[in-house]
Amino acid sequence: MSPDDTLRLRPSYTGELGAAWQGRTDPATLAPLLARAAERVGVPTITDRDWWQAAEPHLADHLAEAEREFGQPWPQPLLQDWLRYHRDGDRSVYEGKEFARARRVVRGILAAAVTGREDWIDEVADGLWLILEESSWCWPAHDRAFSDHDERPPHRDDPTLDLGAGEMAALVAYADRILGPAFDDRIPGLRRRIRDEVRQRIIEPYHATDWWWVGIERTTNNWNPWILSNLLAATTFLEDDEVRRSHTVAQAIQDLDRYLATLPADGAIDEGYNYFWAGAARMLEALDWLRAATDGALDATELTKVGAVVGYPASVHLREGWFFVVADGTAQSPAPQPWHLTHRWGRLIGDDTSVALAAAWRGQGAIPSVGFGALGRFMSALNDPDWMAAKPGEPAYPAASAYESVQVSLDRQTAGTYEGLTLGVKGGHNGEMHNHLDVGQVMVAVSGIPLLVDLGAPTYTRKTFSADRYDLLPMRSDWHNCPQPAGLLQGRGTAYAATEHSHDDDGQVSRTRMQLAGAYDLAEGDSWIREVTFDRTAATIEVRDQWQIRTPGDTSVVWVVAGDVRPTETGADATGEHGALSLEWDPARATGVEVETWDLDEDPKLTDVWDEEVTRLRVSLPASGELVTTIRQA
Repeated sequence: MSPDDTLRLRPSYTGELGAAWQGRTDPATLAPLLARAAERVGVPTITDRDWWQAAEPHLADHLAEAEREFGQPWPQPLLQDWLRYHRDGDRSVYEGKEFARARRVVRGILAAAVTGREDWIDEVADGLWLILEESSWCWPAHDRAFSDHDERPPHRDDPTLDLGAGEMAALVAYADRILGPAFDDRIPGLRRRIRDEVRQRIIEPYHATDWWWVGIERTTNNWNPWILSNLLAATTFLEDDEVRRSHTVAQAIQDLDRYLATLPADGAIDEGYNYFWAGAARMLEALDWLRAATDGALDATELTKVGAVVGYPASVHLREGWFFVVADGTAQSPAPQPWHLTHRWGRLIGDDTSVALAAAWRGQGAIPSVGFGALGRFMSALNDPDWMAAKPGEPAYPAASAYESVQVSLDRQTAGTYEGLTLGVKGGHNGEMHNHLDVGQVMVAVSGIPLLVDLGAPTYTRKTFSADRYDLLPMRSDWHNCPQPAGLLQGRGTAYAATEHSHDDDGQVSRTRMQLAGAYDLAEGDSWIREVTFDRTAATIEVRDQWQIRTPGDTSVVWVVAGDVRPTETGADATGEHGALSLEWDPARATGVEVETWDLDEDPKLTDVWDEEVTRLRVSLPASGELVTTIRQA
């Protein structure tokens, strides 16, 4: 069968990448450009002994863990683990075993490449064989066996191309690239099997189906670059037919262009900080790959939007380990991220703030943790001499940043330091990716650590992405620092939005103003104006709420505190592990105060960030009026 029989191209799409690379992205032109792609992308094989011996000191922790795991029983996901998602909503048991096995394979590949030992080759081959024999590389929450076939076990002959499938394809592709010569000598036929599985599970389904995440019939999200970055690696290393290879890369460029088109010109990520790494950073990795694979013929460093995206982490950074998050973000950064990526892109585009923030993390080591995309990220970091030579330093801590496209702003009391107060404000709408009902949210950090908080994402279950999503407390507006007019939660969808939004900052005072009535199902003519002012010299944040609500129900404003709350005669004191705030208002303008705690023990993802409990302060209000809440460091 010829490649054209199985590898169709979707209807042509030209975005910013296509325009910048005009005349170089069709399959015929790409074919010669990609002829030496596998050698150009900087992934050495086991035969490059000098490279691996030089890398060994930087891999010491991973090699030690590999030795501890060697010869132990392999993690093996079972059918009952898969079925947990359908039976009780739990996806963590299956994914935990799947991820643990993948991490062990990664460490085994590193050990085999560094040592060259045959027993390590066999160890890795055992792990790969378990992966190749799996019925599905898809994660159970995404598999379409249920939606398309009304069955629970996955269909081998109808594979779902999701994040997990892309990750596994890239993992076996890196294994083939790095250990391929050893496999040829010791296990002839293993590499053919790897190629067969990736072609059947990934490359052919990619062309055969207009997957939702491509972005043709609905708006795409972080799935697009995450999958495509892995697809590019798998295609480069495993597709030996140059026509198939060039067709797949040509399609991937068009589809990546669709994702870039969804990003606003100012570089904002409406999914929040964590999804920078799980989305925009994946796009940067794909662009890195294309630039290297084509020897610079496809270079996106001059695209203004791409440069704006690079700066996002620095714009929402609070202090080491902490970030201002929205949507399904996590305020405390998880395991070490691939900071070499923003370090390199910052250098390429002249973004010194991004370079400084990335370098601040260099002290945690040269390479990120063994997680998604680990092997590619290891190679990328170790092959970057400027990153390897970078010295840890202090981030820039810019005084202010603002993203009008998503109505998000961050203002520090003093530029160049995290000390004092930091204010984060969000307007936006409730149809954002990985949305929370958080229009009007106000976050206040003390010395760079949030005290008036956005809880961020809980542990993902079946409920997280179902019609019941907003039954989960961290997603609800009454567990954000938002008004609750007439006792209502905010509505769902893009129509529920802040209007009349404005943000200005003269360097001394920042001010954000927005009309929040449109975020709720209120009667026509009801109004809620929130104005948030930060006077840096006075070290005072003022939240001025003005409302007129005719819709019946109990009205209040809510503050979620990562610590304890003690009501006072003129407001309340909030005290956390790392600092304290006083909140003051005119008690004559409120009708009551209620304090309650939420034990987070049930959710390890939340306790990892906020410890055992958080406190909600609810200030009850009349149907109309004005309340000025003045916030100072205590």
